Amino acid sequence: MGLISLSAASYATPTAYSLVDNNSTASWTFNLPAQTVQYKPFERHIYSISGDIDTPPPSSADKAGLIKDTKYFFTYQVAIVGLLYISPQSFSGWSDEQKDDFSFDKYKNNIRHAVWDSDQWDINYIMHPYWGSAYYVRARERGYDENTAFWYSAALSASFEFGFEAFFEEPSLQDIIVTPVAGAFLGMYFMKLRKEIRARHASGEKETLSDRWIMALTDPLGAMNAKTDEWFYDDENGSHSQLSPIIALPAYRPTDFDSSLENRYRLTQMPVLGMQYSYRW
Repeated sequence: MGLISLSAASYATPTAYSLVDNNSTASWTFNLPAQTVQYKPFERHIYSISGDIDTPPPSSADKAGLIKDTKYFFTYQVAIVGLLYISPQSFSGWSDEQKDDFSFDKYKNNIRHAVWDSDQWDINYIMHPYWGSAYYVRARERGYDENTAFWYSAALSASFEFGFEAFFEEPSLQDIIVTPVAGAFLGMYFMKLRKEIRARHASGEKETLSDRWIMALTDPLGAMNAKTDEWFYDDENGSHSQLSPIIALPAYRPTDFDSSLENRYRLTQMPVLGMQYSYRW
């Protein structure tokens, strides 16, 4: 039995009045459950989505499955924010000043001031609805009805706007609205396509490369999760990996004999935002 653990984290600039914690630290990590995924030899490709065509959505809500999908989603968020952080401003929309001003104080100010953003049209009205449909389809594929899938999409959209992205910019009002609303309509169309492909496959028609790509592109989270399970779990050798987001809020304790504002609290935990990869055998 052995363990290798690698972590990548970013330390935010703390503010002495952000959070008071009389204990030690305030932190959370999500350990993503590893699961066995069986693949046919010819399906081991980047577009492999084994199970999508053969396995229709369950008749009842799969709560545990959707929780796992959500944990994966938050892990992907950390990775995406990290990529945006190192990307040029022309791609991320974040200036060097915004990146340098990464702090929980800036975050608190941003979430209080949602704005109508000036992002490019294709980002606001093509990419955001597409990802809204991805959240919607993932919930539908876990057996949830249309109403619940819509609210799940709205929740994930809001979690990104008021979550990691808010460290660098104000939440976008049109993203909060357009992503789940347009995403639900697009997601309904995607579910129709998926149903038609499954029906053809169930009738004996051989699946095509086009079918496999459509199934992947209409449920990108499901496709990514399947690949993540494949990459991070080895059932034959009894080994598995875990990829977990790390979120630690700053923690402070009141100091004694000093009533000045800047020295009223003593920092006991630095704020951290990052990812941890663990390999266990």
